[in-house]
Amino acid sequence: MTRMWFCYELENMTWNPVVYRTNGGAPELKAVMQRSKIVEVPADCVGSDGEPMFGALKQRFPLEVSDG
Repeated sequence: MTRMWFCYELENMTWNPVVYRTNGGAPELKAVMQRSKIVEVPADCVGSDGEPMFGALKQRFPLEVSDG
């Protein structure tokens, strides 16, 4: 079963919401990009078409950036 994982990634000085799909646990992401904590996409943030609902994800998991 495919699972989805949500986070924000910093690219070109802009934080962007991103979803990764895996066939198991959390994706193994290299530390090439700065990113927020990665969380599993909850079922109520997946549309009837099986795609992630970015508006709902951004509302539930707002970007939190710490200076340091």
